[in-house]
Amino acid sequence: MQMILKRKVFSHQPGRAPLCGFIIYIDAIKRVLLRRIGWEVSNDIHDNFSDAVSHDNGKTWGESRSALSSVPAPGGVIVHTENAALYLADRNLLIHWTNDKLESSLEGGYDPDASARIRITTGDPNSVSKGMAPDVFISDFGLKQGIYVSFATPFLDSHGRVLAPVQWQKKAHLVPANLKPTVTPAAAERIGARDYAARKDMPEVFSDVWEVGLLIGEFQKTGNLNWRVGKAVPCKFDKSSRGMCEGTVAELSDGRFCMILRGSNEAWPEKPGYKWLSFSEDGGTTWSEVVPLPCDDGSVIESSATGSALFRSIKNNQLYWIGNLCLEGRRPNGNMPRSPLYIAEMQESPVAIKRKTITVIDRAQPGEHPDTQHSNFKFYQDRETGDVVLYLTRYGERGYPPAAEWIDADLYQYRVSLD
Repeated sequence: MQMILKRKVFSHQPGRAPLCGFIIYIDAIKRVLLRRIGWEVSNDIHDNFSDAVSHDNGKTWGESRSALSSVPAPGGVIVHTENAALYLADRNLLIHWTNDKLESSLEGGYDPDASARIRITTGDPNSVSKGMAPDVFISDFGLKQGIYVSFATPFLDSHGRVLAPVQWQKKAHLVPANLKPTVTPAAAERIGARDYAARKDMPEVFSDVWEVGLLIGEFQKTGNLNWRVGKAVPCKFDKSSRGMCEGTVAELSDGRFCMILRGSNEAWPEKPGYKWLSFSEDGGTTWSEVVPLPCDDGSVIESSATGSALFRSIKNNQLYWIGNLCLEGRRPNGNMPRSPLYIAEMQESPVAIKRKTITVIDRAQPGEHPDTQHSNFKFYQDRETGDVVLYLTRYGERGYPPAAEWIDADLYQYRVSLD
């Protein structure tokens, strides 16, 4: 079982939304933490990240220093959406992932018609944080529609490979016409705006239907990492109106990989929405057709379109999952609801959520807007206690227009104790 120890406001600035890029240990033995905090300046546009270091396991923090900001570019600005990091203690190596994404401006929100490349920075933690790392690799991996990290939890597998889920926009011509679902008139406006619209610059590519694969980094004799992308996780088109995105991966005790993915029922809200499950028996190169993520009692819980995270506890070696589930009477409708946020222990054979362990981390409180979001989080495991320390921005906590702006939200810290 899990116990929520406390919640506190970690960062507040009226009218703005601070967000955690990552927080991670950067020393093999000492409890030294590196924390990256930035700002959501418009929908899915992040900017002005700064880093701070703690030498006492997060009790106090040093002075913040600028780390990552938007860069002017022809046609707009390059923004660095998403951050993910992994520290390899035996090599004293910090690996950082972000997206180099072209946007027309910082105010207009995410543009689905502009491509992104993944930027991977590798080096000792100090040089990575200061932007002076010797190894910076930027690539679209041959995908002209671009490729992204999104809500990624990277990890090192038992073979010493560095793994991170990635995603890209699906090619429209790959979808057989007879699989394109019919939809209700009420969904037509959403579909025209997003679900099945083609990119203006690439009519053969959907603007918001996605595929997920695994980015695999293998160390060479020189010590450098060689990167490749595995094949897409199969998903029949009528299972999720936006395809698959924001996967999270774990290595199971039998050597297989499992991936839990975000889907969406936005185009057909009368259909169920789920978290989806896929398996790989070849180290993440190929995957099985997705199925709904089950519970250990055979039931399947609906879920909105949100990211989630798998991790193995440093305290008890059990596998856990953090994410949103629809357990309180409100069915999913696309991205909503994004509350409550849960943590649960996972059964590994067969893979399933242990239903009796599902525990609320946070939910919309009385008087708050019901669409308060508990979905955008980053976390680490405390080396002293084994606790999960989670950082989450509660978008919409002060309401939505016209009463308030969804982006007026605080960054919170939660501490979760595991048995």
